Amino acid sequence: MSRALWQHAHNQPERAAIIDAQHQRTTYAELEALVARYAGALQAVGLQPKQRVAVFVRPGRELVALMFALLRLGSVPVLIDPGMGIGKAMQALALAQPQALIGVPAAVLASHAWRRTLSCLRMRLVVGHLPFHRSLTRLARTATPLPPGEGHAQDEEAAVLYTSGSTGPAKGVSYTHGNFAAQVEALRLMYGFAPGDIDLACFPLFALFDAALGTTTVFPRIDPSHPGRCRPEWIVQAAVQHQATYAFGSPAVWARVAPWLVARKATLPHLRNILVAGAPIEPELIAQMQRVAPEAEIHTPYGATEALPVATITGAAIQALRTQAHSGAGVCVGTVAPGIELVIARRSVEPLHSEADLQLLPAGTVGEVLVRGPQVTRHYTGLPTATARAKVAGANGTWHRMGDLGWIDEQQRLWFVGRSAHALETSMGVIPNVPMQLCAQQHPAVRRAAYVGVGPVGAEVPVLVLQPSDHCTDARHSGLEVLELVKQSGQAARSPWVVPQQVLWKSTFPLDVRHNAKIRNEDLKEWASRRVSPTKPEGAAPCAT
Repeated sequence: MSRALWQHAHNQPERAAIIDAQHQRTTYAELEALVARYAGALQAVGLQPKQRVAVFVRPGRELVALMFALLRLGSVPVLIDPGMGIGKAMQALALAQPQALIGVPAAVLASHAWRRTLSCLRMRLVVGHLPFHRSLTRLARTATPLPPGEGHAQDEEAAVLYTSGSTGPAKGVSYTHGNFAAQVEALRLMYGFAPGDIDLACFPLFALFDAALGTTTVFPRIDPSHPGRCRPEWIVQAAVQHQATYAFGSPAVWARVAPWLVARKATLPHLRNILVAGAPIEPELIAQMQRVAPEAEIHTPYGATEALPVATITGAAIQALRTQAHSGAGVCVGTVAPGIELVIARRSVEPLHSEADLQLLPAGTVGEVLVRGPQVTRHYTGLPTATARAKVAGANGTWHRMGDLGWIDEQQRLWFVGRSAHALETSMGVIPNVPMQLCAQQHPAVRRAAYVGVGPVGAEVPVLVLQPSDHCTDARHSGLEVLELVKQSGQAARSPWVVPQQVLWKSTFPLDVRHNAKIRNEDLKEWASRRVSPTKPEGAAPCAT
């Protein structure tokens, strides 16, 4: 990726590479110069190749330049989502054993407060100014620029990126230079990104691919820790002012931006591609997005921090499959990405030591999703047990267990039916949660739904937890209607379809910190367990508050 930036800096030096939230423009030539100065300054203060460096810098040109400077130097940037809370972030970070930390003043001060946890740190540099600390900003002004080298071996560690922690503790995923190169090529092939495109970066980390793709990044004013709280007018202003041609963001962002545009009868006709990822997207939101971006093709890439991209589907295809989705089939995430090999195996909660342990299932059968390919990472940092549970050794490469359940249809498309950890383990068998949730969310009184099991494993009783929409005026009556709705559905379900006997309403749902879109089912399961009895007899009141 570092060599790709150098190439674009020399081919199109005056074209903007980055436009920040204050609308300041940085050309490729200026970005290359900043990368070279940062790399020279870091080398001068003693940072070594292969040393890990924790990075806590706000989205913008400093973050992009610092990441590429570290890649140029051969050091390994470590990125963690601060939205999970400073305590959890620092504890997770300690597993990566970074030797240095580079960040804004608040992050550097926090690292001192957690100095016992981060006893591995030997160097702290501040971006900006902080008394009694070395400033990378100041050092870079007089540093001897470090020019690009010959690049790095494909299997060398390039970065450590942390998972969001939406289904357990955040884990550091070790990326190689080969992983990054494969990701860039897959994105180029799948979506046709090319020099001249302009990215509205509603998910800032995706912007790191832009320089390698030769595209311009526009950073709108948005808090990356809380995208679901974004101000739609700021997003729209950035898109219109800079004529963005594509955008990447979570459903939570577009659930605010699209209605805002609809209410004002405004559109974004310059957008040609919109990528929406982080959680399943409802057909109703896709229809709304298509109205406000009439020239855009909407895509929902599927993957994980450990393997991305894995598959992709267009918004038009999701719309065409909405009947199946609302009848128990799950969420169609499309066809596999270039370079990816995907199989469905019998679900297991135990580690699988080799591919000989995999019990492969035929098309049409729900099972565990496994993938391998050049963009699939091989291990977690400092977590050998987690690596053993998530990876399966194979003769032609390492398989990654996505942690998802799914099935393959006749057109070789993958359907996602839920996280394996969120499946209900009932006397009727293992029941994925997502198909029931999608069905319940059709009701106008329901904003979100969670299908969880209460009671002992193997005898869990299904409970439906609903978040009311603005149209919900009578929770009990609406709960009965939802139950009737799910009773009439399920004809497309690939696993047991058990209608819950109890419904709970909850005014707010816990969501993941990265995209503010994934429902934290494990939290709702714990909440429901404190409010219902797993031995409640059939025919008891189906609705509670």
